[in-house]
Amino acid sequence: MSFPGVIFVVSFFPLLMGIAVYRLLWHPLASFKGPKLAAVTDWWFCKKWLNGRYHQTLEKLQLQYGDVIRIAPNELVFATPEAARDIYTRCNPDQDLQFIKQPPFYKQSEGFPTLVTETDPAAHRTLRKPLERGFSPSSLKDYGRVIERVADDLTAQLEKASEHSNAVDVKAWAARFTFDVITEVTFGKSSGTVAQGKNTVWLDLLTGNIAAAAVGVAIRRQPHAVKTLLRSIFAKLSKTAKLRAQYLSVCRKMCEERLRDPPKAANLFDHVLATCPPVEKDADNHGYLVFLQGQAAALVSGGTETSSTLLSSLIYNLLAHPAHLARLQYEVRNAFSQSGEIDIESTKQLKYLQAVIDESLRIFPPVGFGLPRVCPGAMIGGVYVPKGTVVQAPDILMVRNSRYFVRPYEFLPERWLPKDHEFYDEQFSGDRKEASKPFSLGPRQCIGMSLAYAEWRIVLAKLVLKFDWEIIGETQDLMDVARLKLLWEMPPILVSFKPVGGLAAASPGA
Repeated sequence: MSFPGVIFVVSFFPLLMGIAVYRLLWHPLASFKGPKLAAVTDWWFCKKWLNGRYHQTLEKLQLQYGDVIRIAPNELVFATPEAARDIYTRCNPDQDLQFIKQPPFYKQSEGFPTLVTETDPAAHRTLRKPLERGFSPSSLKDYGRVIERVADDLTAQLEKASEHSNAVDVKAWAARFTFDVITEVTFGKSSGTVAQGKNTVWLDLLTGNIAAAAVGVAIRRQPHAVKTLLRSIFAKLSKTAKLRAQYLSVCRKMCEERLRDPPKAANLFDHVLATCPPVEKDADNHGYLVFLQGQAAALVSGGTETSSTLLSSLIYNLLAHPAHLARLQYEVRNAFSQSGEIDIESTKQLKYLQAVIDESLRIFPPVGFGLPRVCPGAMIGGVYVPKGTVVQAPDILMVRNSRYFVRPYEFLPERWLPKDHEFYDEQFSGDRKEASKPFSLGPRQCIGMSLAYAEWRIVLAKLVLKFDWEIIGETQDLMDVARLKLLWEMPPILVSFKPVGGLAAASPGA
């Protein structure tokens, strides 16, 4: 090493040691338990975040340190429903104490915040209010016809595959299904990936860049100089920037087409237009289109990835537990005689189907990490947390905890049934169901929750009515085989769908 290099190291080392000692002994979070290295540097978090096992790391930390864990120099994880309520319900602009979204995590798109990335509570309310009308009961009734048609396209494709005794990858078809629904609901125009049996460029771009997005989260946590260097290196080694540009280009094209040729059918884009702030329109309407493409991209990605994850994991868990699948078959096949009877309203009566969905959301939450917020200096779950601390309460630490759910690691839909249901089981009467909040809480709760439930109920009812299912290969706990890369990466789920006869299913028994 050269003499200047030695001088640099000798000068820099005491500074690093001083920072480490401060963070361990005198930092405002020094009294909170957690890994020592996590208290010293963000690199500990980044390593755990990028290895795909972050969800399992959190579970181990909870067992070791309890319900409040320091996972970074200025970040805490909480693991109680009370803490989740304190963190996620206090983000109303009318409240004195507001837990705002952490800006580095929620990256803005070209300067225009979306419903997901907007950190200011008042600005978020302005964006959300017009869109809420697009998710009203009357709007959902219109969207129901879209869901039914796409679900019918899916059953037709699976029937074709069955004629050749071909197993299909449920993950791929689930993504096509949810993508087709949300793009048509958003723009009023079908993407046709299910009917055509192949992905569009947009869907490929959406699903093929998950790992890179996780890397982006880690990079944004670094000091400015390190962040700049890492972005430069990553840009040379990765196609992320190019893929992102392509993705936004496709979004922009869809927005331009929608503006030129508005559909007659109800669609979310009408409500997106109502959210647009005053934007100076240049000759090419650039600012206007950039805003619209950002909102559209957020709606489509939000309505595709997590919804398809739940659908895939639900089918997987039912196939891993044949007794529960038999109960669902019994309910659906005795409720309907033909597929045309299945719609938004009729599926609301299927209590066991709803229980299967809720249990799938519990045992494998589509969002596998806590959504970070910035604490204003407040009590969280009975513990005072200093102002400026980043806090989160991951659903995954509560839904698989025996304090809140009996037999938490088992897939047991019966825990969600009402007492008058024939399959109700008293052993689950003490479950704290409020501990499972897969759509989050408060004013920033997922706006598409009702649409997602409608999609799942309709497509699952049609698949159960039409087919017998058989998984190819062995099943395991999805938590052991999936990798968390911001979103879940799961191995292929190969399933054979075989058309059933016309007889209603016999009772599977209590």
